Amino acid sequence: MVQSSKVNHRLLEEMKLVFRTEHPVLIYPSSATGAWEAAITNVLSPGDGVLAFNQGFFAEKWAEVAERFGLRVSSNPGMLVGA
Repeated sequence: MVQSSKVNHRLLEEMKLVFRTEHPVLIYPSSATGAWEAAITNVLSPGDGVLAFNQGFFAEKWAEVAERFGLRVSSNPGMLVGA
């Protein structure tokens, strides 16, 4: 095993402690939008329907990504509530 592989393996094992899990931890080198695209394209198919509860920028962006992939997006505008 190359040195960098050993370091990566050790890092991923220690990340399990950070996230308090026994399951594998994955690092996805992408922006948030890239992670959304990966999730959408690996779980849904063009023509599938999704419901987007629109309560701000990130929900709007998620709906845009879904529409670009060819999903039927039903948007339900919500009201922002302060903490």
